[in-house]
Amino acid sequence: MVDLSKHLTRARQAIDKRSYDLALEIMGECQELDPRNLEVYQVTIDAAKRKWKEKGGKSGMFGSLKMPTMSSDPQKQLSGAVKFMAKSPDLKNFASAGDAAYKLVQGGQKQMVDVAILLYEEARATGLFNETVLFNLANLYFDHFRETKNPDSLNAALRTIGELERAKPDHATASKLARDWEAARSMVVRVDKQTGAKDDFRSQVHSTDQARKQEVMNRMIRTWEDAQEVIAFIEADLAANPADKHLWVKKGDIHRRFQQYPEAKNAYTHAEKVDQHDFTVTMRLGDVRMEEAKAAVVLAEKNGGDVAAAKLQLQQVQIEEFRTRVGRQPTEMEHRYNLGKCLIAAGEIEAAAGEFQKTVHDPRHKKESLRYLGFCFQKKGLIDLAVQQYDQFLKIVEDKTGDQFKEVLYLRARTFEGASRTDKAIQDYTSLVQMDLGYKDAANRLAALQA
Repeated sequence: MVDLSKHLTRARQAIDKRSYDLALEIMGECQELDPRNLEVYQVTIDAAKRKWKEKGGKSGMFGSLKMPTMSSDPQKQLSGAVKFMAKSPDLKNFASAGDAAYKLVQGGQKQMVDVAILLYEEARATGLFNETVLFNLANLYFDHFRETKNPDSLNAALRTIGELERAKPDHATASKLARDWEAARSMVVRVDKQTGAKDDFRSQVHSTDQARKQEVMNRMIRTWEDAQEVIAFIEADLAANPADKHLWVKKGDIHRRFQQYPEAKNAYTHAEKVDQHDFTVTMRLGDVRMEEAKAAVVLAEKNGGDVAAAKLQLQQVQIEEFRTRVGRQPTEMEHRYNLGKCLIAAGEIEAAAGEFQKTVHDPRHKKESLRYLGFCFQKKGLIDLAVQQYDQFLKIVEDKTGDQFKEVLYLRARTFEGASRTDKAIQDYTSLVQMDLGYKDAANRLAALQA
């Protein structure tokens, strides 16, 4: 194994001096020399995150590189993926680097397990759901358990597969793996460090209290009474270990499920204090704030309160939250798309258009971004630009007779009509009425224009 201690020291010194490009250059060379060195990836990630945060999401030294996706050498694939990760430490690039490392593990390089786990955990820490990341990570933890018999790895596998199961209940194999791994945990043999005595998992929960706790903490929570019992055990554990982030998060999740928003916010705030770099917790806290504001709107409508004020407060909370997410994860278009929708609802047309001009390049949001851009340009009186967006939408929409197609055709017709382009408006209204005579007021508008 190559001794990289001097290079690691140089890289850390460079980070301390905020010379992030130098640190990344050193670590890039080290990664190719010893791709199994976990510390190299840790330092690389540290430098990349710091640089990304200071530069506000701008590209760094690897901006002109192309990932060698066609290379048949798995090591080169990993090196290329790590360079892209160093340039832009986001979900996509962490996941790609994790996939490359995982491929090496599957090829028999068991020394790469810790590297793959590290990269996937970084992807997971972005707070954005990725089914493949969670599935592969869970399997890595379980494989590590089978190799080492370390129960902590088994517990990590169960937590990860459980997270996937909750996020995607219809997953083909998550539930089965969770059951199989729970069965494996029941057979784990542990050794008492003081006496050397061996006990399996079942004997450890022999005492009534411990067995009860195990049963309560693992069961599905259906009622508030179930939740209270779980919270009681969590609070007892937190009293002994107040720096356990996962316990605070679990407590927050339970309160949030039962719409106890102040208690949920308090728990997530404690978790955030424990680990300020875990953006997953920050987004959970933001989700609770938005849910609380939505609940206030519903309550105002039900009780005859000031609905307008409640809706305005909801808009402000949503815009603030999604702006925070865009600031932390500027390359994640989901945040920008949600922010754009909120800005349109608030009447901030120019700001909304700025977000949709970015999300229109994301295949997930291309169609809807075109529609929203058309609306924004039409509101600003930029008729030709508005029509261009609607034209592109109508070209790429799959169902030419579906509601999406009819809605945008109607919007284009209204745009033409508002700009006194009567012939164009008549053409669109005619096409729309031929498809659906009763669609909104298209027939009446067509008759009026023809008259």
